[in-house]
Amino acid sequence: MKSVEIPAATERHVIDHDIHGLMGVRLINATSTDAGSIARHLGAPTVSPPREPDITVSFVDRLRVGEPLRYVDRGTAAYALDEFVLLDHGRGPRVSIAFDELGRSMTIVAERGARLVPLLMPILNASMLARGVVPIHGAAFTFGAAGMVATGWSGAGKTGVLLGALQAGARLIAPEWVYVPGGGERMVGLRQPLRVRNWHLRQLRPLGRSLARRDRARLRALDMVSTVAVRGPRLLRRRTARFAAAIEHRAFADLGPDRLPHLTAVSEARLRAVVLLTHRSKGGVLLEPIAQAEGIERLSALMRAQWLDLLHNYLRFRFAFPGRKSDLIEGLAEQHHAGLTQALANKEIYMLTNPWPPSIEAIGDVLRSAFHERSS
Repeated sequence: MKSVEIPAATERHVIDHDIHGLMGVRLINATSTDAGSIARHLGAPTVSPPREPDITVSFVDRLRVGEPLRYVDRGTAAYALDEFVLLDHGRGPRVSIAFDELGRSMTIVAERGARLVPLLMPILNASMLARGVVPIHGAAFTFGAAGMVATGWSGAGKTGVLLGALQAGARLIAPEWVYVPGGGERMVGLRQPLRVRNWHLRQLRPLGRSLARRDRARLRALDMVSTVAVRGPRLLRRRTARFAAAIEHRAFADLGPDRLPHLTAVSEARLRAVVLLTHRSKGGVLLEPIAQAEGIERLSALMRAQWLDLLHNYLRFRFAFPGRKSDLIEGLAEQHHAGLTQALANKEIYMLTNPWPPSIEAIGDVLRSAFHERSS
């Protein structure tokens, strides 16, 4: 019997998220802070009668696990009896996950106040894949009837491409995660916040007015420090150089899509094209078609990177419990590749190459010319 403390059914306060009829996520006894944090990633809770959940997140004041607690990686993961727990850097258990349940109806138990539940998004994405729905990490939008996904490695500029497309008249589907059910005829997405950086704000002034005042002030301060680290006097450059990468990593603000100026959004669209993003040292914005097989291999490589955190923790779980495994996680990369091959059959795949930082307006012009004019 599991040793985790779970609230009795009579005490339950339930919040349901129905993700486009494809997946149900249920929160039990979440605080308003926990529920709000998850809603930022999954969207607003379901108002209509809920479906049976595929993933349940049950919140407790304190996880109670058996003794002795054995550490797989001291400070971040441990196990006792039949429980595998993720820790908060030595401050005690925070989340209990049975990885061998993934792909079936599963329950995650989390301490209240954890904010975003660790691994919730990769668990959601893997569960989607188990049900024949292909997840793609990318920004999705539509020009007329032409729906497309822009995706690339971390830092490739997905948000800049999305902002360029929206400026050029596209409609938003999703900023970060897209789901392609069945044979790939349509795509839906999660309405998550956009990660806005200073170079976006310099090119799109109205965007800055949509940010909270504290976010604008923080980004300006970080931009000043970053400028000193690159262009300031030699002594200051030396003192700030070691912080430059950390500053760049933190120099963003999350902006809810509903705060974007003049936004038009749709819940789904017919998938027509995938656009892969890269940069080059000089030249303008270039959009070129590539072979479908090549595009699928590139996209599959991108998505393998998105599974790494899930795989890392699953392997720690396997170390703790060598007799328990998940066939879904064991074959995740191959199943995802097969899903992409089916979902993208007869779809157009392009490579979008631009200088850094790119011109948001130029990107929008190229995309509008390539897709909006052909779809109208």
